[in-house]
Formats: sequence, C-alpha cells, structure tokens
Amino acid sequence: MCIRDRQTIKEAPPERLDFSDAYAMTDELLEELLPHLSGLKHINLSSLPEITDHSIMELGRSCPLLETFELRRAGWSCSSSPNSYALCSSVSDRGVCSLVRSCTKLTAVVLSGSPRVTEGLVSVIGQSLPELVELDVRNACLIHDDSILQTLGDGCPKLARLWLDGHFEMPATGMNELGFHSPNLKLLSLSHCLTIDSESVASVARFCHGLEELDLTMCSDVENGGLAAIGHGLPSLRRLVLYGLDTIGDEGVGHLAEGCRLLEELDLSYCGGVTDASLELLVRHCSMLKHLGLEACATSLEKRAQIQQACPGLEIVAQVPAFSGPYGSMMDWDQESEIVAAEIDWSGLPPVSYTHLRAHETPEHLVCRLLLEKKKIITYNHKIPHNKSKTNRILLNINEKSNT
Repeated sequence: MCIRDRQTIKEAPPERLDFSDAYAMTDELLEELLPHLSGLKHINLSSLPEITDHSIMELGRSCPLLETFELRRAGWSCSSSPNSYALCSSVSDRGVCSLVRSCTKLTAVVLSGSPRVTEGLVSVIGQSLPELVELDVRNACLIHDDSILQTLGDGCPKLARLWLDGHFEMPATGMNELGFHSPNLKLLSLSHCLTIDSESVASVARFCHGLEELDLTMCSDVENGGLAAIGHGLPSLRRLVLYGLDTIGDEGVGHLAEGCRLLEELDLSYCGGVTDASLELLVRHCSMLKHLGLEACATSLEKRAQIQQACPGLEIVAQVPAFSGPYGSMMDWDQESEIVAAEIDWSGLPPVSYTHLRAHETPEHLVCRLLLEKKKIITYNHKIPHNKSKTNRILLNINEKSNT
C-alpha cells in the first residue's frame, strides 16, 4: 500500500476495505489506519502473511460495527503472484476469537483454508454472533464434535449459508444437530465430508425445508434413500451437486425429480448408476432445469441429443476432460505441488499429522490420493533366505579378531 492510499483512507474513511493480495500490508500499517476506521463494516484480509493475531485483535476493538470479516487462504494458479498462496499462518484462534467477541454485529465470517483456527472458534462464533447469516469454514478448523454444530445453530438462528467442505471426520450425527437447530438454512455445502451418509442427508431434509442449494460432492455413502429424502423434504431446492456418488442410480433420481421440481442446476457427473431412464424422469418433472452435469454417466449420446433438441434451454455437460477422474485433473499435480511448497513460509506452523495435512490440501485430487493410499496396503510375505554356513563364517571371523 502506498502513502497516497493511506492518506486517502484517513481523510475519507470508507465502510468497505479489501486488502486481499495487498502483500505490503503489515500489522503496523493496519494499526496506523484503525483509529480512522471506527465506522468500518466490511474488511477482507485474505492472503496477507504479515498480518498477525495482534492486529486482528486491534481490529475488533477499533471497529465494533464490523459486519463482514474475510480471512481466507488464496488459491494458486500459474498466472498468480508467488505470494498468492500465503497461508495467513500468523492468525490463529486467539486473534479471531477476540475479534468475534468484540464485533457482535458480524453477519458474515469467511475463514476458508485458514490453517491455524480450530473447531473451538466455531463454538465461540455460535456463542457470540446472534446476527450471523453466513459462515465459511471450508478446509479449516476440522470439526470432530457434533455439539459444535448444535452450539452454532442455537446461537445463530439467522444462519442461512454454511460451507463445511473438507471436514472429512465430522460426525454424521452432527447433521441432525445442525438441521434441528438451523432450520433457516438456504445453502449447505458438504463437499468431501466423507462421513455423510443417507441418514445424515435425511436429517437435513427433515428440518431445513427451505434449503435451496446443497453440495454433496464425493459423499460416497449417500445412496438412493438419501435422494428419496431430498425429494420428499426439500421442495425448494434449486441447485444440487451429487458429483462422484457412484452409489446412486435411476431409482434415487426418480424420487429427486418428482419432489424437487424447482431444480435449475443438477450435477450427476461420475454417478455410474445414472442411465437414460434418469434423463427421461428429469425432463418430465423438472421443467426449470437449466444445467445438467453428466460426465462419465451411463447415458447414451442419442438420448442426450434427443433431450437437448426437446429442451433447447437446457445445457448438458457430458464430455469427460482428458486426464480426469472423479477427484479432478491429475495432470502435473506433482510439479504444481512442488512449486507451491517452495513458495510457502512454513516457519511458525505447528506440527500436524499426515492425515490432517493431506486433508487441508485444497486441490480435490490430492485428497483423492489419501483415500487411494488407504486402499493400496500391500502385505509382503517374502522371507529373507538365511545362509547358515555364511553366518557361521562371519561369527568365526569376528571371534578371531576379538581374540587378537
């Protein structure tokens, strides 16, 4: 940030500030501006490696009217700056908890990818932010206790949008707590939450009848019964992602089509049990459908062409990209990971387990490797041949040397 920008902010304090990717921003610069920002309502501090808990705590004390707080880890791309993968590794529960307790008017908190926040922070958010509408904790603060979701629902009755992607050890029973205590949810994202099953989905459908968007990417324990619960309990659903659910088929899609007639976007890619029968049911019941993902499904080209001609407003995506699978592209992932790792400052990060580390990798195909490696356990039963005569000669030589 240049001196001219700082002077402008001091003279005419804005209500919204976006410092994301402003790599020169430090604690000192932010604290210099805070006395002039008492009316600040929105701030984005994503991807700033020099920002620490100290300035986050000062932000909470100086800006009590804050409504939106963003502290996300940026993604990496070939065209981005080397610093764009900054981990915000100096910000932890200590700083964010202090801010949350000071800024009780917060309606949106975004912490996706932040590696040093824990599930305890989610509990503090539930206890401190009664006006919260949006919470994004994708690939951050892995939730292991279902009471955390109960606390969140009890304390945030207005919660409408919740992202829990990547919480692969979250108890399935947590969905019952979440659904019962957060009936006003409009968006729920559970991508790569590996413990989610049909019963979990039924719990959400039982209580959150106004849900409009649901993402179940790679929740491979969800079966046709889960889709039947969605069709019965979520009539307002407009967007549904079932990417990679090879456990579902035409029966489940039939229940879905009959109950969710307002669907506009449906992704069935890599659902191997989906055939032409599903297409007929969707076209018959879901007249508002605009986007349909069918990559790697067992649907025929003729049937897709027939439906495309009958429904010109429907976009069907069925082409499978090269080097692709249900977990994403596998092309050059090793090279990309090496480049990213070389550009991260790892100092100050606490030690974590291998499973924890791999779960926080944002590219989906890296999470895939963790799952695959569990299945590639090879038992070696080869016995090492024992040459008794050779062993005796070695022992004899050792004894002779020790005697001399």
